[in-house]
Amino acid sequence: MDLANLYTALGVSVSAGEADIRSAYRRRALATHPDKGGSAEAFRLVVKAFETLADPRRRARKLGTREQDGIARASAPAQEEMPARGAEGDRSTGSPAQEDIPKLAKELLRLSLTFIRARLKKLVLEVLRELLTFLETAGVQAASEFGEDEDENSASASEDDPEDVLPLCDDECPDLVCEDELESETKLQPDCRGPGRSGLRGVTLHHFRGKKSYRAKVGFKGIIAQSQYCSNLDTVIDFHMSLVQMRHRFLKECEAGKPFDQALDIATEQLHREKEGADAPKMRLSFLCARVTGGRKVNLDGMKLVWQAYQEALAMGREEKLLRLHQRAQERADRKQERRESKHTAKVQALHTALQAELQMRAQRLLEKQTQQAFGVKTLPQSIVLTSLPGVPQLNTCMCAQLQLKDGSLCQGPLRASLVLAKRDVKELSAIREAKGDDAVKEEASRRDADVMTSFFMTGRLAQIMSVDLGHEFFKALFLALSWAVMVPLEIVLNSHSKRKTSTAVSYFEASRVFGDDALAHVGKAPTKVPLFFHNTLGQNFTSEADVQTGGAWWKEFGLSELFYKYDLGYDEERGVPTFKLGDMVAEGEEVLASIFAFAKKMSEDSADGKSVRDLVVTVPNDASLRQRQAIVSAGEIAGCRVLTLVHETSAFAVQRAVDVTPEKGASEVHLFYNLGSRKAEATLVRFESRSAGMVAGKMAPVLTVLGSSIDHGIGGHLFDLKVADAMLKKFQEKFPKLADGVVKNPRALRKLLSQAQKTKTTLSANKAAPFTVESLFEDTDFQAMLKREDFEAMCKDMFERLTQPIEKALAEANLTVADINFVEVVGGAWRIPMIQPRPK
Repeated sequence: MDLANLYTALGVSVSAGEADIRSAYRRRALATHPDKGGSAEAFRLVVKAFETLADPRRRARKLGTREQDGIARASAPAQEEMPARGAEGDRSTGSPAQEDIPKLAKELLRLSLTFIRARLKKLVLEVLRELLTFLETAGVQAASEFGEDEDENSASASEDDPEDVLPLCDDECPDLVCEDELESETKLQPDCRGPGRSGLRGVTLHHFRGKKSYRAKVGFKGIIAQSQYCSNLDTVIDFHMSLVQMRHRFLKECEAGKPFDQALDIATEQLHREKEGADAPKMRLSFLCARVTGGRKVNLDGMKLVWQAYQEALAMGREEKLLRLHQRAQERADRKQERRESKHTAKVQALHTALQAELQMRAQRLLEKQTQQAFGVKTLPQSIVLTSLPGVPQLNTCMCAQLQLKDGSLCQGPLRASLVLAKRDVKELSAIREAKGDDAVKEEASRRDADVMTSFFMTGRLAQIMSVDLGHEFFKALFLALSWAVMVPLEIVLNSHSKRKTSTAVSYFEASRVFGDDALAHVGKAPTKVPLFFHNTLGQNFTSEADVQTGGAWWKEFGLSELFYKYDLGYDEERGVPTFKLGDMVAEGEEVLASIFAFAKKMSEDSADGKSVRDLVVTVPNDASLRQRQAIVSAGEIAGCRVLTLVHETSAFAVQRAVDVTPEKGASEVHLFYNLGSRKAEATLVRFESRSAGMVAGKMAPVLTVLGSSIDHGIGGHLFDLKVADAMLKKFQEKFPKLADGVVKNPRALRKLLSQAQKTKTTLSANKAAPFTVESLFEDTDFQAMLKREDFEAMCKDMFERLTQPIEKALAEANLTVADINFVEVVGGAWRIPMIQPRPK
């Protein structure tokens, strides 16, 4: 606070003497005290003004601080303008040598982004590529010193803060009672304290049993000197002035070299003499030292005894303060270094981005130039459009014919690298459209496209092909990698957990979608945002939302508990299909499946070293309807893939079998393929024959004929899991009846039951009994039970009895008997259950 404001607070001039200041303080203190109609803020200002102006040391310090501030403002130099930084390298447009690449990077990092772009435009393509390689490899580490140091101004708090006057405190204290009783009953009210103040000096107000009393306090060298309680405010103000004078004398004696106890004796003796001479009320002094005595007050002799302990505590406090200052300085240095490194990293990243943009722009110009040279025209003729063939470095730009059909849709011909061939496609396809109609054009375009794809396949120009074995619970992704004129075998894609099979699940719980086992982890948190077993919604027609709620819950058909499937189904009135309500968004079954395909595509491209995957082959059940197949094709297109074909699951098994085993010439074999998956049991009879390949002498080619097929959707490995989970849920409810209602409403607990049911079922495949243990299933309650194999077989007996029905129906459809079957191939994880293995036999 300015010194002039302190004189104004007391209402005296700057030339006022000590007596004038004391008289003004008594007058202003009585006028501004809250009990006399004043305010606490005004009273604090008066006390602060008196303690500062009555003490020559404090007054001199205030005056010196004001003079130093004025001198500093007058002598502060004008801020120098930063020189404009230009592009130092703009003068050099030549290509630097290989050893000058680090130097060039250093120069570029010193420029602004505008000058960096201008400089990059003048460099040749080889230098840009070398510079990009340098930044991507050792450039970031080698150029760590290229960043500029940033100036930081760190202001530290002054260690010698002036002693502020503290606010008027309102304590509960009696009037004219003994001080021992008073101290035991007194409690400071923090509401009376200002920010950063302790409420221990000045003139304080106390309340006790409806009476008021006052006390005068001053502080010096970490010590609080205080008077006794008094109900007369005028007397307490005199006490406060005497204490301020005592403090001044004490500090003066200390500056003269007197020890602490002598200086304190002199100051207190003079205070008592002045009180006796003025015939004023006698003052009883007591002292407090927060570091040593805490809240306990001591007399003069006691204060002398604890002074040494206080000095030791003060020294320890100084050491702790120095340690804190050192730690703060180290933290500031660390933050400064972190900001410097962050700034440098941002500069390197900006240079890297500018380099990539410049290289992409030049590559685009080069491609346009090559297209002009290859096709010989600036603009392509009508009905011919440019297209690309991903994954073909030798040919990044192709053409194809594009015709508009009568229904308004577009039909594209095969990809062509020659403008002459593209023109011929336009002419011939147009003639077919006029003569035979749209269907004939589509068929011819598809045939030509297949021929071109075969040609590219044989010459190594085809992009990678992905195949997805789509199951209700898991899916497997495979891709066909191609090299130059050589086809390599199919390769199964491993997911991020190094597993071949991935859960058919996608979670919409977070902003970014997660798949597989990571998505299953969200089922307990948000069951409605993780659609599982959604295949039954594909290609289904419903007339209303009520119809969706009835027909969309497939598990109700088998008497299974609906607790494990917390779906929120909706209805799309425009398309007449069910939808999944996923919080803020709504998705149809095709969109959910498209997310699965996109995830499989990304996994395949990562396994193919970044090569593009465009074409897709998907397996479907034999009983899939036309609408269901079209829904799968639409999902593949949404995922950015072209669905080449849909293959029956058992037909795919048969083709894989034919790759390994070929019957002898003229021989015929009947194979039974039994697929027991998570949601269905499918039996298919296939006849294997062989005939001459024709192109190669003596080469035999297998011929497959599907004789009959049957599917039962009431059997499956997942249905067994649900049986076990439902039974264990009932046991838990019987064992803990108080938790029976709560556990069925907790998705996390239900998910734990279902996961443990799957593990227990797997354990029973090799053991006659297995423990069913779930830690902290619900409300910190552990659940333990023992499940025997015969109990599991009993609860699934109705499903086991239906295992042979698909075989019998397939034999009846093929007009065969069991004796006509030569080989049996079983597929699916549910075959590991011992009760199932002897059934087909």
